[in-house]
Amino acid sequence: MKRLFLILTCLLFVACAPPDDNHGYGYEYDNLDEETGLRERGFSSYLAGARTAEELGADYLALANCGGFERTRPAPLIIFVKGEVLKNGARVYGLYFRDTLTAVVSMDSSHKRKTVNHELMHHLNNINKTNDGHNSEHFTNCVN
Repeated sequence: MKRLFLILTCLLFVACAPPDDNHGYGYEYDNLDEETGLRERGFSSYLAGARTAEELGADYLALANCGGFERTRPAPLIIFVKGEVLKNGARVYGLYFRDTLTAVVSMDSSHKRKTVNHELMHHLNNINKTNDGHNSEHFTNCVN
């Protein structure tokens, strides 16, 4: 009986575990581009006169057009953070999580627009199931 109680208790804790936290970044967003569904968090917090979600959405559609992508939805969540973004312990300026369709971009990057476009291209390649490697012609031809 004790064993059954322990098993049921363990199952209860697994079933009641907190939901996925999106790699520690959460799913909240500040702004939404209604045309694309692209969501953004943190950009206006760090810079005065920051680009709007609509401007990010326009860049997203321009990248999709350049790459010849038919599918643009679901659009990504872009989270801007102050400080480092770490990938396997190494500092990077941007990171894309395929499983949650989220791009994280460091505000420390001096090339924020290019970094954002780079992560958006990862997203477009991902949802269109095309070559997502950095050797893809989409990165060479469309990300600038």
